[in-house]
Amino acid sequence: GKRYKQNTHGGGVRDPLIVSWPNGIDPAVQGQMRDQFHHVIDLTPSIFEVLGVEAPDTVKGVAQQPIEGTSLAYTFAPEADDSGVVPTRKASQYFEMNGHRAIWADGWKAVCFHVDGNHIDDDVWELYHLDEDFSECNDLAQAEPDRLRQMVDLFWAEAGRYGVLPIQPRMASLFGGHRTPGTPRDRNTYLYYPPVPRIPADAAPQFGSRSWELTADLERPTADTAGVLIAVGTVNNGLSLYVDVDGHLVYDHNAFMNHTIIRSERPIPTGAVTVGLRQDRVKRGPARVRLLVGDPNGGAANGEVIGEGIIPMVPIMISSIGFDIGTNPTGVSDAYQAPFPFTGRISRLEVATTPALSPDEEVALEVLAAERTQ
Repeated sequence: GKRYKQNTHGGGVRDPLIVSWPNGIDPAVQGQMRDQFHHVIDLTPSIFEVLGVEAPDTVKGVAQQPIEGTSLAYTFAPEADDSGVVPTRKASQYFEMNGHRAIWADGWKAVCFHVDGNHIDDDVWELYHLDEDFSECNDLAQAEPDRLRQMVDLFWAEAGRYGVLPIQPRMASLFGGHRTPGTPRDRNTYLYYPPVPRIPADAAPQFGSRSWELTADLERPTADTAGVLIAVGTVNNGLSLYVDVDGHLVYDHNAFMNHTIIRSERPIPTGAVTVGLRQDRVKRGPARVRLLVGDPNGGAANGEVIGEGIIPMVPIMISSIGFDIGTNPTGVSDAYQAPFPFTGRISRLEVATTPALSPDEEVALEVLAAERTQ
């Protein structure tokens, strides 16, 4: 189906269901497929039915919400005959997630993708006959405007009935990198003395939602000392800073498999050396990246720029996979074979984060950069 997680198109809401119940399902139909439309809210009433349990009205004196699903236990029985298809007992099903909406009824589905910043009334609804178009490829909104209007009206009726209203798109607030007091992320500076194990994402620096600056004190005994310095995420989405086999410092920013590669103009020195990376991002926009080299006494923060570039778009949420130092077992970049451990020594690594720049701050930064080059 279309789209992905957090959407109400098929790619975001459709999953297979496998039921194993050797003592309860007729052996003659075990292993058969069933195509009736159902929703995850139908699982609880299905289990209650097969167990012969009635949902209580109250639990420990607390009134319970009604069971709103439709049992699918009837699908465990044999079909009427080899060609007969038992219709679903489901009447309709609404979907809503972060402003994306959909309604299914009688084999048809109306769905809309909410455009960030749009008023919800400006979103465009699509119409699909799911019984004949499983993957939502043939949009019939123009061909069947009356049916679409009825479906959209049904969505609003169901949304009112089941407490969906008001619809409040909250993607930015949900994935905006909140800093909760008392948690590992309630700080601006992170200091590590490797070796350290993988750091969980919730305790790692906010590489997506904030600007950040990394300083790493290295020991490179030889010119071919190479490997990953830091890595976050996976081949799907993440970032990796590494020293390649030629000694260049390389940053691979992998935004959902759109790779931005920034490589130093020359190899970094051998021996004791300090390298850095500064990423200044605009809120909901691009980021400027600078690769730096300094010395162990002066640090990299004010070091020499040896590479720079622009990342077109930085995802707020980089990955739920954790943060690795000195290795990349999850393989963010296809430029090396994971885990590509650093063959030298990382004696100290610091990451300092600051809030993302506003557009006005970005303009000021551009002016300052221009003045420095004059």
